[in-house]
Amino acid sequence: MVKVVGFIIAFLSNVKAVQSQPLLNLNEALQLALQNNFSILIAANESKIYSIQNHAGEAGMLPMITGTGQQDNQVINTRQVFLNRTENNRDGAKSDVLNAAVEMNWTVFDGFRMFAAKNRLSELESIGKLQLTQQIERTFSRVTIAWCNVVFYQQQYQLMIQSLENSKKRIEFAELKFKAGKIARIELLKAKVDANTDEANVLKAAHALENQKASLNLLLSREPGINFTVPDSIIINESLVMDELINTSLERNSSLMGLKKMQRIELLSRRELQAQRFPTVQIRSGYSFSRSTSEAGFLQSARNNGFHYGAGISLNLFNGMTLHKRLTANKIQLESVDMMLKDSIMRIKNAIVQSYNAYKLHLALVNNEKNNVLIAEENYAIANEQFIQGVITSIELREAQLNWVSTKQRLLQAMLEAKLSETELFLISGKLAPTR
Repeated sequence: MVKVVGFIIAFLSNVKAVQSQPLLNLNEALQLALQNNFSILIAANESKIYSIQNHAGEAGMLPMITGTGQQDNQVINTRQVFLNRTENNRDGAKSDVLNAAVEMNWTVFDGFRMFAAKNRLSELESIGKLQLTQQIERTFSRVTIAWCNVVFYQQQYQLMIQSLENSKKRIEFAELKFKAGKIARIELLKAKVDANTDEANVLKAAHALENQKASLNLLLSREPGINFTVPDSIIINESLVMDELINTSLERNSSLMGLKKMQRIELLSRRELQAQRFPTVQIRSGYSFSRSTSEAGFLQSARNNGFHYGAGISLNLFNGMTLHKRLTANKIQLESVDMMLKDSIMRIKNAIVQSYNAYKLHLALVNNEKNNVLIAEENYAIANEQFIQGVITSIELREAQLNWVSTKQRLLQAMLEAKLSETELFLISGKLAPTR
């Protein structure tokens, strides 16, 4: 008895500490994940890379300008004999040549390949944004599940505490009855054993709750020891309609949208390949400068500079059937993406139907267990009065108490499962992440 009382005192002091902890609701948890989760931040960086790569130069639309420079110095021995029999002999003659140029090459027509390439880069940028959205959705789903688990285990913990309180009262009444000679000592001992069992259940529930909080902190990229409380209930959206979810998923499901982008990219890649059948037209221009000096030879010094310009055209007449093979492979790839798209649509519809059926089942179980909880609470209240009046034994009271605890646990479990089914439906239908 002293042990139980000591535990209750320790619990009440813990309650005061818990009340001072910050309250973390679901929206706040999702916002923290959006700001801090490392997986989301990494996906955001990858999306930025796609955005950086989407520019006209990468698609080949802009001219290429290169600058070159070269300095060549020589020290040579010269022996020259001219037709008039005169000679020009020099030892250690120095000469140097300086060349510099700026060249511009600009492809002004390549069968519209550059435009297809630019559109492909834009689609890749969109895929980067979709991948970021997918990561946000997956993270939000995990955070929602982890947050609901914290609520569930917090409710379990409170339920175990309440059960322990009831067992404590049962011990007090049992001791009074035992002293009055109305019950045998075995009933008092049984009440104490049950209280010890409840005490162990409280410790286990507290341990499970702390672990769930650590798991949620990990998703929020926070230290595992950061403590907090959550609301005492899980709010379930009970107005979801299956047909609306299916229609929304066909428009907003990230995986499905990604496949549509892949299909578009394959079409643009095909256009890039087909562009190789057309001629390529380039214009060129540049400025060059050269200067040379020599202590031996015909010229002592020379200097040239000026502009040049021109144009060129090239046409692929035969490349070993490589282009034809690539187009054939691209056609097969397009067919595969189309089949993947159709398969994905079927899988999404099937997933929504199954998740929706589970959602409706758990909603029905929630309503059923709510009624059961009311009945169990009334039954326990009656049993408690009967125990005080001596109509039933403490063992029968314990049975009523366990029935009440079990019913409450089933209600909590049904509510958790209903919320998880709702979260899965939101994830599949693309309604979990912020609006794109």
